[in-house]
Amino acid sequence: MLPANSTPWQELQEPALILDRSDNVLVWYLPSAVSQPNQMAIWQNMKMLQEPLGKTIPASLPLGINNWRTHPDLFRMDADLKGAVNVSLAWFQQGHTTISSDPEASALLKEHRAANGVKQWVEQSRDQWAILSGAMAIMHPDMYA
Repeated sequence: MLPANSTPWQELQEPALILDRSDNVLVWYLPSAVSQPNQMAIWQNMKMLQEPLGKTIPASLPLGINNWRTHPDLFRMDADLKGAVNVSLAWFQQGHTTISSDPEASALLKEHRAANGVKQWVEQSRDQWAILSGAMAIMHPDMYA
């Protein structure tokens, strides 16, 4: 809850932390922490996901428990990129108590899907993700681990 004398919205101009009542970090706001060249590389690489992202949005279904991540009403109509792609390694096994000794990659990363742009996106984004991973290790070591 905001103090009575505060404005409900405030544009942040400098680095900031947004904390909850227990002083847990909710948001790290670090403008310019990622260099302009890296920001441009990330955006350019995202274009490789345009096709697989587009395939995740159903034509017309009522919003429900099974499609809340990809329902068309949840995306801006004029967005350049919209959809949801899961590229987590062994994502299915992560939700189970017994993990297979041979976890499988996400379906979008499997060899027979090599032409879909997702593998290329992962490969091209390696340097940017390494930088962001290092930042996460410093800012939130428990979550990083």
